[in-house]
Formats: sequence, structure tokens, C-alpha cells
Amino acid sequence: MRAWGGSGRGSGHLWVVAMWGLIWLLDTAEFLLHI
Repeated sequence: MRAWGGSGRGSGHLWVVAMWGLIWLLDTAEFLLHI
């Protein structure tokens, strides 16, 4: 499972956190716009 993480040890985890942050931001923006 190292192939999609880059050469660093924690880069894969950081990428997952960044993806979740982006999804959460989009979700929150959509929620606020629908109010």
C-alpha cells in the first residue's frame, strides 16, 4: 500500500487527510449555501 503514498513515510496519510478536508469544506459550503 506504499505505491500511492510517495517516498515519504507519512505522505500517504497526509494525502488522505487533505482529501477529507477538501470533501468536508465542499460539504460545509454546500450546506451553508442551501440555508
